[in-house]
This record gives sequence, C-alpha cells and structure tokens, in this order.
Amino acid sequence: MQVGVKSIYAGPMADVHIHVMRRGPEHSPPGIDEILGVIRRSGIEFAVVMPTPNDGRWSTHEEGVRLRNELAEASRGIVAQFCGSNYLTYWMHRAYHEGYTGRGLDAILKRLADDMSCGKYAGVGEIGLYHFKKRPGQNIIMYPPSFEPFLEMVRLVVSQKMWLTLHAEPVDEDGRSYEKEIFGGLELMYRHNPDLKIILAHTGMTTARKARELLKKYPGMMMDVVMENEMGGSQERKCKNPVVAINADGERYDWEYQKAHSARKNLKKAVNSRGKLYEDWSQLFTEIPERFLVGTDARFGHPGWDVKIYFGLIRRVRRILGALDAKAAQLIAYENAQKIFKHP
Repeated sequence: MQVGVKSIYAGPMADVHIHVMRRGPEHSPPGIDEILGVIRRSGIEFAVVMPTPNDGRWSTHEEGVRLRNELAEASRGIVAQFCGSNYLTYWMHRAYHEGYTGRGLDAILKRLADDMSCGKYAGVGEIGLYHFKKRPGQNIIMYPPSFEPFLEMVRLVVSQKMWLTLHAEPVDEDGRSYEKEIFGGLELMYRHNPDLKIILAHTGMTTARKARELLKKYPGMMMDVVMENEMGGSQERKCKNPVVAINADGERYDWEYQKAHSARKNLKKAVNSRGKLYEDWSQLFTEIPERFLVGTDARFGHPGWDVKIYFGLIRRVRRILGALDAKAAQLIAYENAQKIFKHP
C-alpha cells in the first residue's frame, strides 16, 4: 500500500550522500561555483560529498579529491567530506580476487590514517562491498565483509570515532542473494567493534522489515534514504549512458540492459513508480525517524549527469517527506545530520 502526500516539506534539509568526481580525462566536471550554487538554491543547508565505490578504477580519481576539497573550502561550512573510497574500495576488490602484499595494505591504511587525522574529513566512504551491474557498462565490486583487509580498515575507522558509509547490495543482476554474507558481516563487524558508526547507504535495498531489525540490533547504525522509485529514478532516466551493447551484425544487443533493469528491480524500494512511499516504509520512518538521513546519491561530474537534475531530486525528497508527520520529516531531513556531523 502506498502513502499519499499530506503537504510538501519546506523546512531545512541536509544531503549526506553526494558524489563529486571527474570521470576520465576527456570529461570536464562542472565548476565548483556551479555545483555549490545548485546545492544552495535547492535549499540544502548541509551536504556531505564523497567518492563513488568505483572511483579508484579511473586514472582521474585524485582529481576528484581536489574538486571535493575545493568545494568544501569554498562552501564555508555548508559542505563536509568523506574520504577513502577512491583508494580503498577498488583496492579491496582487486586484493580479494588477485591477492595483495602486506606492504600494499600498510600503504592504503596509512593514507587512511593520515586522511582521518588531517581535519578535513567528517567520515569515510562510500565504501563498496557488493556493488553489482544495474545499467549497461557499470563496473562490479564484489568482496565479503569478512575479508581481513576490510576488517582492518573498519578497526582503524572505529579507532578514530568516525562514521563509515557502506554500500552493500544484497542481490546481484542474476538474482543471487548475498544477504547471508552482508548481514553476517555486519554481525561480525559489530561484535568486534561495538562502537562502530555505520551509515548504510541507499535505504530501500532491503525490506522495511529487515531495516527495522538491523536498526534495533545495532544502535550505532544509521541509514541514508535515497528516494528512488521502482523505475530507477529521474537521475537514471535522464543520465545519458554512452555504453550500448552491439551484436556481431552491428545491431543493438540489449540483453545486458534487460539484466541491469532486472537487477534494479531486485533491490527493494521505499517508493513506488509514482513517487509515493510504501506504507511499511512510512511506518518505519515514523516509528524511528532518528535513525534515517537523506542521501540523494547525486553524481556531479558523471558523464551526462546534468547538474540541474539535482533540483528535481530535492523536489522529490521534499514531496515524499511531506507524507510523514512534521517531526519525523524534520528529523530525517535535517536534524539527524545536524546532530551527528555538526554537533558530535
């Protein structure tokens, strides 16, 4: 059952999951002033920018570090940063599948320790564990949370009392479940690190029932809410993906697209195809609103991603929050982020 909109939420907002990147030397990212202007005009009073899980695959990922640093400095307190995924996630993926040396692990952990102690960063992320293909051409990240280098990274983050944004998809494009690995991994992480502070990315990748179970079990867990609908959300429909599968005869070969579309459908959504909350998610947001944050997963600098898409994302979030009672909406929209990032 869906929940209708009572009003449009018009209060202050924070967005704790924004990507700013330069995806390849041939692509020019939008300027710092342009990105900051769009964020401000959208009514965002506080934002967190970070690398994507796949940033480390690109030779330009260090350019993304520079862009995010410049954006945070120019914002005068509006924008905070998370660090690490550009040199951690893809390294973990390759290390798991190809092997690694102790020297290599020591090097990335030292960089993480230096980043966390330099005063520029509010947390670590978006670290990917399982990140499957949901559109043609998308790269895969896959390694278990029981992987020892990952656990060493977690211990280091906990020692610095920082938040960790974690991306873990429970179903791949073929419908295979990784719930046992993910939920067992969370249990392992919290058993050895009871003070761990995780923001589980993209609420809606599991059911409301399972989300409630996780939040009740782990007091140090938050979830960011991407208000994406069953059809994939406007940012995906408007983003022009240059990768097209072609068969041997030069004709469009769209089996990959169909698999990717099925993968998107495998991930549970909080919002239906008409942009309205499902009743079980609405009940959960109302029951424990202090455990949720807004995270649009915006992609400034991604090829074909027009910065103006951001206005539509925020309008959708405000409309969906309008289906909740005023106090729950304000906690999710702004107060929770203000509490954990501005007043630790």
